[in-house]
Amino acid sequence: MDSLTNNKNFNISASFYDDIKGIIIDSRNAAIRSVDVQRVFMYWRLGERIFIEEQRGKERAEYGEYLIHNLSTQLETEFGSGFSYRQLAYCRKFYRLYPIVNALRSQLNWSQYRLLIGIDDDYKREYYELEAVNNGWTGREMERQINAALYERLLLSNNKEAVLAVARKERIPEHPTEIIKDPMILEFLGLKRQSAYYEKDFESALITHLQEFLLEIGNGFSFVARQKRLLVEDDEFFADLVFYNRLLRCFVVIEIKTHKITHQDLGQLQMYVNYFDRYEKLPDENPTVGILLCAAKNDALVKITLPDDNSQILTSQYQLYLPSEETLLEEIKDILDMADGGARMSKWEMVRLGDVFTDATKYGKKIQKESYCERGLYPIIDQGKAYIAGYANDEDGLFVDIPAIIFGDHTRVFKYIDSPFFLGADGVKLLKSKINNADYKYLYYCLQTAYIPDTGYNRHFKWLKEVKIPLPPLSVQQKIADVLDRASVLIEKRKEQIAKLDTLVKSKFVEMFGDPVTNPMGWEVRKLSELSIKITDGVHAKPHYTDSGMPFISVVNITKGFVDFTGCKYVSVPDYEKMIKSTNPEHSDVLYTKVGATYGIPALVDTYEKFCLYVSVCLIKPDHSKINARFLSISMGLPYIKQQADKRIRGIGVPDLHLNQIREFNILYPPIEFQDKFVELVRAIETQKVRLKRGLELMELEYRSLMQKCFKGDMFNG
Repeated sequence: MDSLTNNKNFNISASFYDDIKGIIIDSRNAAIRSVDVQRVFMYWRLGERIFIEEQRGKERAEYGEYLIHNLSTQLETEFGSGFSYRQLAYCRKFYRLYPIVNALRSQLNWSQYRLLIGIDDDYKREYYELEAVNNGWTGREMERQINAALYERLLLSNNKEAVLAVARKERIPEHPTEIIKDPMILEFLGLKRQSAYYEKDFESALITHLQEFLLEIGNGFSFVARQKRLLVEDDEFFADLVFYNRLLRCFVVIEIKTHKITHQDLGQLQMYVNYFDRYEKLPDENPTVGILLCAAKNDALVKITLPDDNSQILTSQYQLYLPSEETLLEEIKDILDMADGGARMSKWEMVRLGDVFTDATKYGKKIQKESYCERGLYPIIDQGKAYIAGYANDEDGLFVDIPAIIFGDHTRVFKYIDSPFFLGADGVKLLKSKINNADYKYLYYCLQTAYIPDTGYNRHFKWLKEVKIPLPPLSVQQKIADVLDRASVLIEKRKEQIAKLDTLVKSKFVEMFGDPVTNPMGWEVRKLSELSIKITDGVHAKPHYTDSGMPFISVVNITKGFVDFTGCKYVSVPDYEKMIKSTNPEHSDVLYTKVGATYGIPALVDTYEKFCLYVSVCLIKPDHSKINARFLSISMGLPYIKQQADKRIRGIGVPDLHLNQIREFNILYPPIEFQDKFVELVRAIETQKVRLKRGLELMELEYRSLMQKCFKGDMFNG
């Protein structure tokens, strides 16, 4: 035995040693995971107990803050660090977001759950949760993906449900028709109204507005080529537009026809598709798809021309203009003219809403506000402006007799509900129809135009019951509701486009400069103080307000990157002159909110209007020789800066960032020529956004006008 022990020539095999080492590492990792799981459960139980204790003092708004503060002081005295006020506040929020302990995922540790808790959007939070589990992300990898705006970048080519469906591993698209839209609304091209267009002009407009076209065309498209040259022996052909779809894993050839579709058009596109399949497609890619984007379709012609098993050639009709109020009114008038052999609405009964609806509130279970969950199986509908106030998971008392209409007895808000739900506790009326020949969606639209006097925070149901509405035959109600549905869908579509442009800036930043946390491109990083001439804040003492004078800006006036003077306070000129001696905001300065729940919001001063600041707003005077002010403002609004602010924030009850903490922010610092290039791109995006917002305002104005004309009698006189 001793000889073996001392034998230097005795070698342990590498595979044996690797096995032993693997057992040790696996055991250690399992022990760490076990500790992590218990830690997560501990914090969940702490959050649950704090939440329950808070309910005892719910009549005092500040009770919860005092409870956590005092609890933190005692726990840190006995157990040391790890139970700070902020940590316990996270525990409470953790329980509210994840009220079912069995739904917690053992694959996620507390660091990962803390990242998830910081995400307000339910869809976004669920996406990162699922991706972390599916891909085995570490906490650092999850943080990197959040900072890199992975979810927002996917939303540029998918809707929320599609993104989550992929994350949930439910399915991937199997056929082009699942992601390609028909019709395509191309009003963003801005083409003037005329009877005909040259195809090259149409194509040029699409390229000019390529980003918007990618948002409209469908999910997962990337641009490949314009006027792609196809050489067949000595003959040349040119495909209008070529894309690649990452979800379908195939080329997509788009041919534009500004006339009604013909069989020659289909044959031409079929030839282009065949060419790509034989000469461009890789063996592991799916067959090429062809889309004929035309002014008018002929489904019968397509069916006769193409084989029965066709799955590669699709047709989509484009629409260059959103339906106007006049167009929709004409459609509704046509519906009315066809009803009852041409009878006009003046012959239809005007009915009192009290005779149409019954108050069914007693049949719905009311949930107290303190019992709302931030996520769950079933929505809670209250009288607030938000469609859903919270969630519940218990099925006891769930209202399933849908559809139904909710009326806010105090707020005069109406909501159409078509899925099982619970009621909010205060001021909610649940309306059900007494009659059989009433369409709930039609009634909902009628209610949108009902005049109910504002009597303050009093009951309004008695006024609602006296309102009279026209009640045409059921089939006519359904057709009118369908037209109004389509109008409202267009408005929501425009809002979605605007929201996607909001995420595009973050995506483009990551595309140009990489993840600012890991900095894979090796850009220089500077402290904010090194890039600024001065960093200060506004006046600390609350001033004497005046009815007019010089604008006085606080955190409530900093919204979405700009200073909003709407509803701002005013101070006298002498007071203003005293304030600006130390803090004088000027054009191209950057403001940053530093106090209160809305801390961490930047705003570029893009106005020459004079104003002064309150202490809640930090003033940053950039060194313009080093950094582009707009680039700095955008950077200050990105997640990697917000996370630095979150780690530094102090204050009990009211969060407060100190100036020294803001000065220490690490700013990604590419050369100024790259900053300028990024800012040019952002300006183009903002120009699109302004145009879309103007269009949205016009659409909403026309929609309200349409509703008034439809239900207020303008169309009822035959």
